[in-house]
Amino acid sequence: IVDRINRCDGNFFTIEHLHCLQKILPNTDEISTLENYKGDKTKLGPAEQFLLCLLALPGYSMRIKATSMKIDFNPSMSELEPPLKLILSTCQEILVNKSLQDFMAVVLQLGNVLNTVRLTYAGNAVGFKLSALQKLTDLRANKPRMTLLHYIVDIALN
Repeated sequence: IVDRINRCDGNFFTIEHLHCLQKILPNTDEISTLENYKGDKTKLGPAEQFLLCLLALPGYSMRIKATSMKIDFNPSMSELEPPLKLILSTCQEILVNKSLQDFMAVVLQLGNVLNTVRLTYAGNAVGFKLSALQKLTDLRANKPRMTLLHYIVDIALN
């Protein structure tokens, strides 16, 4: 078992085994008692002999935790894979979508015009934050239910 812990063998242990191992790890008092034992180690019980072998392994506690994480990682990765693939495909679609690029260009140009009219130095922007798109619905026209967003969509469609 100690050799398998040393190798962080995730195929040998179940996650339940590793949680049980973590619960029975010796505390500092037990460690010092075991290390200070001067008698015949073969006369100790199997549990104490196991703990002595475990104590001889450098970083035994971290190895148990690492093996536990290794076992937990594969199911976690399989759960994460579909949403990550969706995000990647969405990013690809955004990059190749000419209509979206045209829309963003119109938003940028209109933003630069509006900022230049206000006599500020912000009229030469080369980009904008996506959060600025929310503000497009705040600016209203004198027509009922017409916002800057509606106007930009009309421009982009024509």
